[in-house]
Amino acid sequence: MRRPSNVVLDLTYNEIARRLLLHQQPEEIAQAMNLNLSTLKQALRRPDFRKVLQELKDKTYEGVDKAIESDVRNIRQEIVDMAGPSLNRLKTLLEHAASEGIQKDVAQDFLDRAGYSKAPETKPAIQVIISPIEADVIATALQKEKEGRQRLENLELQLAKKAKEVEHPALKPSKQPSD
Repeated sequence: MRRPSNVVLDLTYNEIARRLLLHQQPEEIAQAMNLNLSTLKQALRRPDFRKVLQELKDKTYEGVDKAIESDVRNIRQEIVDMAGPSLNRLKTLLEHAASEGIQKDVAQDFLDRAGYSKAPETKPAIQVIISPIEADVIATALQKEKEGRQRLENLELQLAKKAKEVEHPALKPSKQPSD
C-alpha cells in the first residue's frame, strides 16, 4: 500500500484534529471524511498525529488563556483598588454609625481579620444532685427492671419450649380424605 504524500497527510491530520476539538466523535469524523473507522483510530494513536493535535489545541486556546489571565489580573486589581475605600468606609461606620449593633459588627470584623477570634461560647454545666435516698430508690428501680426483663425472657423461652412439646390441633397439617 502506498503512503499518501506528506501534504495530504498533514491536511488530513489537521482536519481530524479540528473535528476532535469541535468534540465530534470518531464515528462522525470517519463518516464525514469518508475514512474507514479503524484507519482513523490508528491515526489517532500515531505520535505525529498527536503532535498535530497538540499544536492545534495550543493555537486554539492560546487566545482564550490570555483573555482569562487578563480578566483575572483586572479583577484582582479592582479588588486591590477597592480595599482602601472599603477600609475607610468601615472606619467611618465604626466611629460614627448610629447603631451600636453595626459598630459592634464592624469592630468584631476588624478583630477577626487581625487574628483575634471570638471566644467560643460555653454553656453552663448542668449539675444534677441526687441525694443518697433518691440514689437508693433509683438503684432499686433499675434492679427490679433488670429482674423483670430476665423473668420475661425466661417465660418466653418456656413458652417456646412448651409450644414445641404440645401438638395443638390447629397447628397440625390437615388430613385430606382419600377418594
